[in-house]
Amino acid sequence: MEGYANQGDMHRTSACTGIFPVDEKAAQAPTPEAPTARFALGSHTDGCYQSAEVIIAATAAAIYRATGGDPAKFKLQWVGYVKLALLFGAAFVFAWLLRDHYAAGAMHGLVVLLVLCDPVVTLWMNTLYTDFSVIWSIYVVVMACCVLALYDRQSYLSWALLLVGLATLAISREQFALLPLAMALAAWPWLWHSSTRLTVVVAAVALLMGFVSLFVLPRPQEVRKISRTDTYLGLLVPASSSPERGLAILGLPESCAPLAGAQWRTRKAEVEKGCPQVFALSSFAFMKFATDEPQALLRAKLRGFPAVHGIAPGNLGVIDGQKGKTIEDLPPWAFSPLKALDAMLPAPVFNAATLFTFLLAPAGLVTLIVLRRYRGDPLTPMMMGMFLGGIAIYAFATTIFGDGVNEAGRHYLVGTLAMYTVVIAGLGGLGTLAVRWKQTPREMKLEIPVGVAMLVIVAFAVVTALAMIPST
Repeated sequence: MEGYANQGDMHRTSACTGIFPVDEKAAQAPTPEAPTARFALGSHTDGCYQSAEVIIAATAAAIYRATGGDPAKFKLQWVGYVKLALLFGAAFVFAWLLRDHYAAGAMHGLVVLLVLCDPVVTLWMNTLYTDFSVIWSIYVVVMACCVLALYDRQSYLSWALLLVGLATLAISREQFALLPLAMALAAWPWLWHSSTRLTVVVAAVALLMGFVSLFVLPRPQEVRKISRTDTYLGLLVPASSSPERGLAILGLPESCAPLAGAQWRTRKAEVEKGCPQVFALSSFAFMKFATDEPQALLRAKLRGFPAVHGIAPGNLGVIDGQKGKTIEDLPPWAFSPLKALDAMLPAPVFNAATLFTFLLAPAGLVTLIVLRRYRGDPLTPMMMGMFLGGIAIYAFATTIFGDGVNEAGRHYLVGTLAMYTVVIAGLGGLGTLAVRWKQTPREMKLEIPVGVAMLVIVAFAVVTALAMIPST
């Protein structure tokens, strides 16, 4: 089996579903050197992390039981098959919905082929991690909004997929609880022209599911301890002008000062004994720095750029039964172009591309206000750009201020995928844009000056920001 190795996060899904490795060592070890395909269906245990991944895994287990499978010989590929069906089922539906828009359909096919079918994404299928549901739901939300923006006729199937995608994204992981609402608001001008009533329903569902994810679904206390320790003690307190200043802003006692810079995985016992007050902090406590010491937030963000560079977890094995194998040792048919490209990118180039992706969101918003049009093919790519930029910004902010720099590359995965999607869409869309401008010269006269002005502003912002980012 090819997949990412069994780790603590998988154990939390296992606790909800009763799907545990047959090998007791694999079930107990936090990070084995390779994954295991051999699981068994048992009882639920403590430490359950409710998420969309639980629904997917439980569905796979129910199908396995219904087909008469032996509960003691459950293979994790069953979960992978369900995820494969979800991904390609959605891809074929969207391909059919885009059948009248050849350029959009071709671009959708490129993104599915080069991004969603890359091993750095598909390796998450044969796991119990929450990452697949995050990627899949974002894909469904973006594509459903694009279909609704492109067509004048009503598409209730697209609205249904949009609602499913938003609900799945909200409960996929606590980190992404508020992203559905942000995406619904970003797409509001396009959705509103399609159906005012359903747009309100979409926003209400996004808000409700975000609330459920943050305040209703039970989450293990250990997850809270890890995130609060790594974010506040590990990142924000050291980023302050002094540890004492950072602790005072957060309302933590001075006795926590010796633990400034502490990471949960290395100083767990010390934090539990010397600074348990950090566990009581809200996930939004970092916002206190915005008024008291905004420079600390800036320093923390800059420190995050080197940490998020890495599209695949390099410390996890991928081959079942082959000790020490990693993603670089996969067979030729499983070669990952995205992983190879990501590894070759120098840090300054990666940082520049990341900043450019971030700036697509505000640049798209300004352009939208200037052009004052919300329907049709000319502005649907702009909505796509706003989505990708906004997703990258959200993923970066919630990675740094939600988990610190611990496994930052993995937590920022959707941001990195958004960046590479921008590259693919940008290169693939140039020809289509040239053809359209040839057919509609009036559009060209308006859009080219606005586009050039925004690109100049974005380039200046990127160059300025790069000078502030540390090299390591």
